[in-house]
Amino acid sequence: MKRSLWIAGATAMMATPAMAQDGPYVGVDGGAVLTQDTSVDIGNEREPVEIASDLGWIGAANAGYDWGSLRTELEGSYRSWSLDELTATARGIPTGGDDLETGTFALDGDASLASVMGNVLLDFGGDEGLGLSLGVGVGRTWLDIDASADETGPGYLDGNDSAWAWQGLAHARLPISDRVNAGLKYRYFSTLEFELDDSLGRFNEFEFAVHSLSVGVEIALGRRQEAAQVIQRPAPPAPRSIATAPPPPPPPPVDVSCNAGPYIAFFDWDEATITPEAAAVLNSAISAYRNCGTARVMLAGHTDTSGPRGYNQRLAERRNTAVRDYLLSRGISAARIAGEAFGESDLLVPTADGVREPQNRRVEVTYGPNAGM
Repeated sequence: MKRSLWIAGATAMMATPAMAQDGPYVGVDGGAVLTQDTSVDIGNEREPVEIASDLGWIGAANAGYDWGSLRTELEGSYRSWSLDELTATARGIPTGGDDLETGTFALDGDASLASVMGNVLLDFGGDEGLGLSLGVGVGRTWLDIDASADETGPGYLDGNDSAWAWQGLAHARLPISDRVNAGLKYRYFSTLEFELDDSLGRFNEFEFAVHSLSVGVEIALGRRQEAAQVIQRPAPPAPRSIATAPPPPPPPPVDVSCNAGPYIAFFDWDEATITPEAAAVLNSAISAYRNCGTARVMLAGHTDTSGPRGYNQRLAERRNTAVRDYLLSRGISAARIAGEAFGESDLLVPTADGVREPQNRRVEVTYGPNAGM
């Protein structure tokens, strides 16, 4: 009963832990691209040629900084796809020699875009579960294209150019550890006009609009830190002075007794390493043990509800072992230390399954007979 009342009081005094900003990160992703049909202007005539493309692929890498709810990043990407068919109307295209023909032709060739973009994204959710980022980007892109309607002829377009481009992004992400997010990313990528001469020297202008869907990972380079959680017991009330006739009685002797705890050491998510904050709590517990003689030391290891139950049981045991090793290194006898792992079965802060609650990731150290019971 005393243990339960003390824990309830300690819980009320704890401040909600503040998460530090995520800081710098890097990421990679890859997937499929679908290019919209491309209309080509030849000279002063608008859209006498239309090009259809097959599915292609994209590879991208990015480096950025997470400011909290806002991200800024630099992204490099490469898109490549095969050309499918071409439809030519009034002006026609060369299919061999200097002849011009109209109609629909199978295209032999491919196109690629290498791009460097600066992106800005807004984050929604994602601290403890599924999150979404929406953003835009602008930058420069470089085209390389080879399109021929006749394998034996001089081709139609063969060259390269560069242009400005912009994109819209939607990124769904899910944390798989405290450093790594897995994600699904959609991009709509649109260029301004490229300008190329065809094999007959005619001036061609066209733009590309490309959809892509990719999967990837992002890795935080700065470890997310939780604000230190220091639990202090309320100070005992000052003894009341009793008005008596002089001379006043001497003050009562100081009661140096065993402070049985519990002393609570908290752990980072999915970790069994003693943090500096946990070490400060354990040092206080070790100092108090000097007044406990040869009292029994009981360790009670706990986890939050994220992760499988069996894994959490083992994690609680590892946390007990870390605290036991720390106490042994400070001179407490191994014969006096016992431990029990509770996993996620005894929560300090009740939560639903799958919740990363920092106050549930702990080892409680208690002294005296029936300690920890």
